[in-house]
Amino acid sequence: MEEDREVRLCSVNNSLDAQCIVDLLKENGIASYKKSGIMEIYGGSSIENDIYVSETNYDRAMQIAKEYHMLEGNKEDAEDVQRNIGESMPKGVMYMLIMVILLIFMAAALAFLCRNV
Repeated sequence: MEEDREVRLCSVNNSLDAQCIVDLLKENGIASYKKSGIMEIYGGSSIENDIYVSETNYDRAMQIAKEYHMLEGNKEDAEDVQRNIGESMPKGVMYMLIMVILLIFMAAALAFLCRNV
């Protein structure tokens, strides 16, 4: 009996998204796992999270992920499969939003500390 080999389903940029895909596949009866690594890019590095499934489950896993809008692409172009979620907000806007939230938190903490002095 020949063993079913593992193939890469996709690669995502953050561990939480990778875990969501693994959990989604598990809920649909497909065993999968994520493998994290660091990919060198211009000006720094990026953490890459690859999702692996058995070769026999590849087509079904890709279909499930696409149905839940987790992935776009197709089997012929599997190396270029990219995440859909999180791309709707530019990074600059997201960083600005985080900064505003931090400033509000710091102002609230300062007000609390000044009130108790």
